[in-house]
Amino acid sequence: MKGVDAGKAVSPKFEVGGKKAAYVLGICSLLYAFNYGDRLIFSVAAAPLMKALSLTKTEVGWINNGLLLTMGGLAIPISTLWTGGAGQRCSV
Repeated sequence: MKGVDAGKAVSPKFEVGGKKAAYVLGICSLLYAFNYGDRLIFSVAAAPLMKALSLTKTEVGWINNGLLLTMGGLAIPISTLWTGGAGQRCSV
């Protein structure tokens, strides 16, 4: 074949930017804001919670870590259920 080197693979050209990139950036920013809000709400509520339940700072830290690990651990199963779990993969 003329003009085609058999040893090199042809890769598709990807467009950078556009409406899809702005949409993805908006969704990621919104998720970041929700994540920050969750952590902020717990931090603000920690002081009254410590007094009401007679908890130490260490115990509140364990509760906070447990909450965050639970949220992180459940994110994948929940997202699988949300997408239908039909072998769909997210590619970036």
